[in-house]
Amino acid sequence: MGTDCDKCEVVHLDVWESGGVFKILAIYSPPDCSYINHCKHTIFIGDFNAQSPVWGYFVTNEAGGRVQVFLSSSTFELVCNKENHHT
Repeated sequence: MGTDCDKCEVVHLDVWESGGVFKILAIYSPPDCSYINHCKHTIFIGDFNAQSPVWGYFVTNEAGGRVQVFLSSSTFELVCNKENHHT
C-alpha cells in the first residue's frame, strides 16, 4: 500500500532557448508531500497544497513552511495573486 507521496504528479518539460535549457515542472503535490528537483533554469508550476500568509492564507501549514524555507534559501521567486491565493 502506498503513501500520499506516491500520488505526486509531475510533468517535466525541457525547453531549449538560446543555447540553454529551461526546466518547466508542472506539479500536483497532495497534502503532506513535497517534490523539489531543480537546476539553474527551473520554473515550478503547480498545486503544492502549501499555505502561508506570504501568499494570502491566514496560517502556515507544514508544506507552506517548507516552501518558505526553500524560497528564502534560493534565488527562486514566488509569483502569485495574494487576493486569490487558492489559484
